[in-house]
Amino acid sequence: MKRFGANARIQFKDMRTFFVLLSILLPVCSGAQAFQPFFDLMRKSDLKGLETMMDPKIQYCFNEQLEVADKAVALKALRAFLDRNAPKSLQPVHKGNAKGDEAGFAIATMEAQNGRRFRIYLYGEPIGGNMRIKELRIDPL
Repeated sequence: MKRFGANARIQFKDMRTFFVLLSILLPVCSGAQAFQPFFDLMRKSDLKGLETMMDPKIQYCFNEQLEVADKAVALKALRAFLDRNAPKSLQPVHKGNAKGDEAGFAIATMEAQNGRRFRIYLYGEPIGGNMRIKELRIDPL
């Protein structure tokens, strides 16, 4: 019969630390990844797909013009923006989560086919296991 000594306690303590860190980091990483589908759909100008990820009421801001509107109004404004500025590339540059909260944000830069560049900011909260976009900001660079 093997006896557990001081080394066994150290290993157990190390494993416990590992699992605590894993439980903290996993939600942060998965929350940050939740915005990638929105960016992918925006790159394709897929408004039907974008609609499924948006909250019924959304803050939509373009060029410092902020509006809290129904999803349909925000989608109409987003359609007009994408028609004028068809995406050539869209690159995420920063993602994060609110402290003590599962809500998160993501920032990307978009280059349009017409050569213009924009900063895209998303804020979302998890609802029913899916990230719901509650704020969309588009600012020229």
